[in-house]
Amino acid sequence: MGRTGADAGPRPELPLGLTLHSPPPDHDAVVAALRRPRRVAALRASGVLDAPATPALVRLATLAARALATPIGSVSLVDADRQVQAAHYGLPAAIPPGAETPLEMSFCRFTVAVAAAVAIDDTRLDPRTRAMRSVTELGIHAYLGAPLLLYGEPIGAVCVMDRRPRAWSAGDAEMLVALSAAVTTEIELAIATRERALLHEAERGARAAAAAANRAKFDFLAVMSHELRTPLNAIGGYVDLMEMGLRGPITDAQHRDLARVKSAQQHLLGLINDVLNLSKLEEGRVAYTIGAVPLGTPVASAAAVVAPQLAARGIAFAAAPCPDDTVVRADPEKVRQILLNLLSNALKFTPRGGTIGLRCAAEDGHAAVRVTDTGVGIPRDKLAAVFDPFVQIDRGLNRPGAGIGLGLAISRDLARGMGGDLTAESEPGRGSVFTLTLPRE
Repeated sequence: MGRTGADAGPRPELPLGLTLHSPPPDHDAVVAALRRPRRVAALRASGVLDAPATPALVRLATLAARALATPIGSVSLVDADRQVQAAHYGLPAAIPPGAETPLEMSFCRFTVAVAAAVAIDDTRLDPRTRAMRSVTELGIHAYLGAPLLLYGEPIGAVCVMDRRPRAWSAGDAEMLVALSAAVTTEIELAIATRERALLHEAERGARAAAAAANRAKFDFLAVMSHELRTPLNAIGGYVDLMEMGLRGPITDAQHRDLARVKSAQQHLLGLINDVLNLSKLEEGRVAYTIGAVPLGTPVASAAAVVAPQLAARGIAFAAAPCPDDTVVRADPEKVRQILLNLLSNALKFTPRGGTIGLRCAAEDGHAAVRVTDTGVGIPRDKLAAVFDPFVQIDRGLNRPGAGIGLGLAISRDLARGMGGDLTAESEPGRGSVFTLTLPRE
């Protein structure tokens, strides 16, 4: 604690940890201390230099004055060339909270310069203070200040002032140091609040930008899908005409070639539909027709579609009918779409001679449909990724004509859109189980 006055020597009763500075540094030392870049940066970061006085700071300035029985209390911020009264109690009305005062009137500059408590028992007795306007015009004859430390740098001071000389005690200094810590906490809370507000605004802006990008993406995909579907549908139509013999008889080899063209055309249409469907899900543009659905109906429909494909590939199909009383709340077309995706996915990864299963189960509050396969399985560290868009897990089978990794992502989003879910279990070398759960009616 620095002290100036009639007796400039150290006080034996001062608490440990308070640096002794007596008298305050000379003018050049003060200027150099106030202009240190790290200190100025901390002051700017506080956000209170040119901000209106807050009720909390006014209360703390008032508390300082009353606790130490002085007519004046102040929270002052000291810039490189000015002092700002962030809040005060008892100063003349001509110096409102937030007012700037010249550094020449500032006692707090000494406190900031030494970054320690400074006590001046009688300002009229020290040559560095007795000519200050604060002494000659405002009649400040005693000063006690404790530094405000932010990020370890002194940015200002909490101070009390008296209009008569005052022999400040160690208890006075301890009280003011505690109050300066409270002011620092208040400033830190204000900084955190501003940072949260800025972060919230940035997040809101990012969400708005992402939503705009999604809308633009959806609009682009909608236009492109239309432009791509038109020639693809024309290709499919001409293939059908040729297979019907409307352009003349065709050979068996030509039939096989046309079948390959038709398969490629259908595959491309499927990819386009997958991309567009995912965009619709992300935009929330998918409409659901939710109602009471006997689960066996979409299950049987999906099974009928894939059964011939499984037979052609030499894969056994163990499909058990759903109990008649298993009724769910769902969109039947969406359920059928999910099951077709799951069965088609199982077909891709199950070798000839394997088995694909399809069975239903009624469980507490929901019903489940499980699609099992005896394929190569999925590595444990890759299992969670199978539902990510555009992710394909290499399971070691040659899969010409595979998709682009959207089927499972779309299926899970559709399931969740109906209040259900889609999960996966797998053991490498032993196959996989995909479970669709839906709320029961």
